[in-house]
Amino acid sequence: YMSASSGGTLSVVLDTNSPPYVIVSPGQTVELARIKYSATNEDIDLKQVALQLSSVASNTPENLVGRQVTIHTTDGVQIATAVFPTGDNATSSAIASGAFRIPRDSSKVLVVKGTIAGITASGPMTRSGDLLVVNYDGDNEGGNTSTDGNYGVGASSGNNVNPVTSDTTSSGVRIMKTYPEFSRIPLTTSETLLLAGADRTLYKFSVKATNGDVAIYKFTLSVGSSTVSATTTTYGLYAYTDTAFASADTTFSSTGLMNASNRIGGTGSNQSCLMGSSACLVEIYPDKSSATTTYIIPSGATRYFWLRATVSSVETGTGSESISVNLQGDASYPVNSANLMETPANTDGDAQDDFIWSPISTTTQNTINDLDFTNGYQVRGLPDTNMTAEILTSTN
Repeated sequence: YMSASSGGTLSVVLDTNSPPYVIVSPGQTVELARIKYSATNEDIDLKQVALQLSSVASNTPENLVGRQVTIHTTDGVQIATAVFPTGDNATSSAIASGAFRIPRDSSKVLVVKGTIAGITASGPMTRSGDLLVVNYDGDNEGGNTSTDGNYGVGASSGNNVNPVTSDTTSSGVRIMKTYPEFSRIPLTTSETLLLAGADRTLYKFSVKATNGDVAIYKFTLSVGSSTVSATTTTYGLYAYTDTAFASADTTFSSTGLMNASNRIGGTGSNQSCLMGSSACLVEIYPDKSSATTTYIIPSGATRYFWLRATVSSVETGTGSESISVNLQGDASYPVNSANLMETPANTDGDAQDDFIWSPISTTTQNTINDLDFTNGYQVRGLPDTNMTAEILTSTN
């Protein structure tokens, strides 16, 4: 990855500390890539950087305020800008001598940042779901005398130095008008004691709406056991507005119950789960009466969720019994999302469909027919597999 030169040589790779895939929203200034430069033979002053948008089918320069990124040192000093004027390629403004000097036989990291543009019915973006990926453009090099693309100047030789390096492959940021943030709420010691009875606590978690209202279409919880005797039934997921779980969110139902008549899977009510051979997936679709709707968390608000169920047949087997409960996540972005966002029904048809939500991108009245839903992939606080499980254990 290095070119021959009468002076120094320069190579470029994606830095190992380049940011991972993350969900972001309009108005946020975020890191898009970290690019590592290495010099040999002499110190080299970086003078210009060529960048490109990768995954062109899923992003556009309109994702960026001013179609622009800013370029910084790791100390936070801005040294240049780069504008994508008409397409997916950009060349930075000139970098002052000494502003980004790569030491001989050492390395220095450059940071690319951008501010995410707005999403409204009139633009600049008119939907959520774009995957903005900015990379070093390894094709824009030229010869050692060219200053059209990527180049530096040897501090000793004064020669132009053009790295001969492949494109980098950064992870990108997924742009959503709003997004949820999850937190697990640990059960108390008494709540982790497995006892038979109605309305027994199984799991607690919270969801915060960031940058705007968030619509929830589906939660999935896994319930499993170490035995074949204990059963759980009559699952109810309740929403509260306070951390003490004292104030039910009565804007949805009088008791805060999200799945009317204790329906799970969007259909039957009072379904049971026999513990033992495998975990049961308890799918909760917000339902005020007999039809699935969405549950709206207002912008900046946090809602607290409490899963309760009837537990039966505890301690009829030999030895102690236990139940394991967790909230499920999604391991990849929906493959059904040819449009980047989907209807909730189509998202629910994907193999990764445990959490389904909408950022309510361009409408004021969210419906279950909107082409504006996705799954839980990389939602903050929700792991790809599941949240940490709660283990409820009997005293037998």
